[in-house]
Amino acid sequence: MTGKFRLWAVDADRVLELFAAPPALAERLRQITRDRFALAPPRHPPKFGPLLRRSASIPRLPAGQPTPLDAETLFQGRFVSPDRLAPSWALLEAWLDELFLGAALSLTSASLDQLDFDLARVGVSSSLCLRGLLRHRLDLPLTAPPGRVVGSVTPERAAALHEAWAEHWVNLEPGTAETLGPVRQFLDDHLEWRRTGLVVSWEAPNAGQKAGSF
Repeated sequence: MTGKFRLWAVDADRVLELFAAPPALAERLRQITRDRFALAPPRHPPKFGPLLRRSASIPRLPAGQPTPLDAETLFQGRFVSPDRLAPSWALLEAWLDELFLGAALSLTSASLDQLDFDLARVGVSSSLCLRGLLRHRLDLPLTAPPGRVVGSVTPERAAALHEAWAEHWVNLEPGTAETLGPVRQFLDDHLEWRRTGLVVSWEAPNAGQKAGSF
């Protein structure tokens, strides 16, 4: 099972604004929620009487899927109950994916460690490796379950990241460079991060199910 390492070109304050969204932004978030997490179509009504036919005609939500109520709870900054944390995090990431440029890597915890080792071995500072980008934690109103970490990276540090990776890229093993390629391509192609900095997230495999190191 793999986890997800994600980063977006967005100022940390813009992420915090999602939890106290003004009306125009709130409507945009509702629309993203409707588009990304549509209700499942109703089941074909069984032939067991009007009561069952009525219940079968109600659109269904797959278990664990974010709901419109989750969206309202999040962007109004209200308390999220423990049983809605996982769907709420999925919803927050969907919002970030729609609103801001970003990149993602699917990794195991061991492969994340190996990538950082490979970067450090060719001369990249540990603070500019993947886990190093998570050192400055971003405190969100949404509780982070075990195994999930969110960090923020200033524009200056993002520039140092881009420069260090570019300088040492040629010395990386081909497999390491291929795995890290989406992040490198994002940094090369979308320079919005020079103004905004980055928000970075690591969701370990089985995050929220058991405690573990990030």
